[in-house]
Amino acid sequence: SFDLVVIMRVLSIASALSILSVTSASLRGSELVGDNSTKCCVGACDGDLNKYYSIDTKHNECGECCMLDSDYKKYHLFEPGLTKANGTVTPCSDLGYSIYDDTVTHGAMSITMTLDLYFPDEEVTKE
Repeated sequence: SFDLVVIMRVLSIASALSILSVTSASLRGSELVGDNSTKCCVGACDGDLNKYYSIDTKHNECGECCMLDSDYKKYHLFEPGLTKANGTVTPCSDLGYSIYDDTVTHGAMSITMTLDLYFPDEEVTKE
């Protein structure tokens, strides 16, 4: 019974994350590029937090966040591409995603993550 409850909660959270991700992506457009004043995860992370990133191929964006290594397994369930940024504090930029888009919080209940999103360098062109 307990396992079923845990599975149902995980599926419910996964659904919420999918809805949030789609909603967030549909609200952002390449004509609306965020400003640098709202970034949450620039440079080295504070204290015991470490830099992680993920490439969202569906929306062609890279996300950076700061989190505890001990939380990796929990978040990796919902973000299979989540990778520790070993040796760099600018993983998205290093991978060619340096145009800041937005800072968003994904998740539900007690499983949330705030991250900075970046477009690929060739994605946004200034007119």
